[in-house]
Amino acid sequence: MNRKLTSAIIVLVLVSASFFSCKKSSNSQPYSDTLYFPLGMGHYVTYSVDSMYYFGANCNTKHVTCQVRYTVSDTCRDAKFRPSYILDVRYRYNDTSNWVQDLTNTVIVTPTAAGVEYSQNLVHSTKLSYPISSGAQWYAFSQVPAMDSNLQYLLYWTSTYPSSGYKQPYNTGAVYFDNTLTVLLDDETVNNTIPDSVSFTYRSYAKEIYALNVGMVYREVTRLSYNPYSTECINGVSVTMKAIDHN
Repeated sequence: MNRKLTSAIIVLVLVSASFFSCKKSSNSQPYSDTLYFPLGMGHYVTYSVDSMYYFGANCNTKHVTCQVRYTVSDTCRDAKFRPSYILDVRYRYNDTSNWVQDLTNTVIVTPTAAGVEYSQNLVHSTKLSYPISSGAQWYAFSQVPAMDSNLQYLLYWTSTYPSSGYKQPYNTGAVYFDNTLTVLLDDETVNNTIPDSVSFTYRSYAKEIYALNVGMVYREVTRLSYNPYSTECINGVSVTMKAIDHN
């Protein structure tokens, strides 16, 4: 697995949407933290990333795994001069390899009274919306750049807090959390999820889980399609991130 591919995985699973700049600030620290997205300096979460790619007319598949660590490393001011945080992104192939800083990824987090805004490589989203309440909905990707046709599908995603996803325990398989918050970003199926050779099928599913005083501990993004009129193969990607360590 090369660095270019790893970076592509990180961008995919964290895809968000709008132009964002960040200016270093020596002024006061950002005014607020958030219980489900803590932003204390030095705070980190490490994830195992498992990705499956489906592509090509010959039904090619590629399985990629790696580990990614996000660390709150600095503060700054965004384009609106709001206090924000910089996240350092590092990856490695497995437990025994060295961490490598991914300088191609710039992550900025801005906590506000209305929610948590997240920007990565000029792509912006609203991760959490306040107040947190069952059934609340918001368009997390309402600022997708109009010139980027590859991200236009995000405009139709509606984030929501499911009624059964608040203050619930969750186990990633490596770490147990007794209080988590679920955000369902998208859940759409067109026709049968199993291709029947005659019908167009499409599956889009995205979910994130945040643990109290830890941050995001799980993310899944799946986008698969099957068009019998152009190819007899499934195309798309399915990526999962699971927290395996944090401080």
